[in-house]
Amino acid sequence: MSRHIHLSLDIRGAIHNRDGWKSVSATDGRKLTKAEAVEWLMDRLAEGKRVLPFGPCEGFDFQKGCPGHEDPDSDAIDTALTGTGGTRDGR
Repeated sequence: MSRHIHLSLDIRGAIHNRDGWKSVSATDGRKLTKAEAVEWLMDRLAEGKRVLPFGPCEGFDFQKGCPGHEDPDSDAIDTALTGTGGTRDGR
């Protein structure tokens, strides 16, 4: 059985690396200036959040990120992809 971990954004890291941003959009699609985006991220830090989810994630922890999710179908997928009863490397 595989375990999936959803992506998250480290807020301080994002602010630190803002010079590399090409463009920033709000969740409603509106374009933001870098200053607006940094202000929004700083507000999340003020709320006590360290990381933000990239999408829906059951049990997301704003300090640690995704707790990980077991995928009970992963063994069937591995078998279909590899022709084996185990992992993709044949074990």
